Amino acid sequence: MNAKPKLLIIGPYPPPYSGPDVQMKTILGSSLTERFDVTFLNTNIHTSNAQRGKLDSSALAAMLRFYRRMIWLLISRRPALVYYYVTATKAGWLGRDIWCILLSRLSGTKIVIHMRAGHFKRGYLAWPAWAQCW
Repeated sequence: MNAKPKLLIIGPYPPPYSGPDVQMKTILGSSLTERFDVTFLNTNIHTSNAQRGKLDSSALAAMLRFYRRMIWLLISRRPALVYYYVTATKAGWLGRDIWCILLSRLSGTKIVIHMRAGHFKRGYLAWPAWAQCW
């Protein structure tokens, strides 16, 4: 019997409930688990939408735990593919997204990014040149 390819899915999972979180729950409940050996890494560090976007010491500690867990999963699970849900904000992109993409690529793993953000271009064009380049 052929082993299923390993898939690392990284994204938000409820709670809190918002469009991306519910979509991730739908993806994880789909037939992907029949075709892939799925591992999931939750990017949510808050339990309510009111807490989102607030940077404090607990958020920084949670981000460090997230990166440690991600690196561990890339090394220990050696996925064939990473499916990563990116944000549309400058803080999210520069603070987490580019690093997740970079870590995935450095591990030799192919990555598929998913963005639900029709407004990304407008925000991106307002970023400073160094952030656009990065």
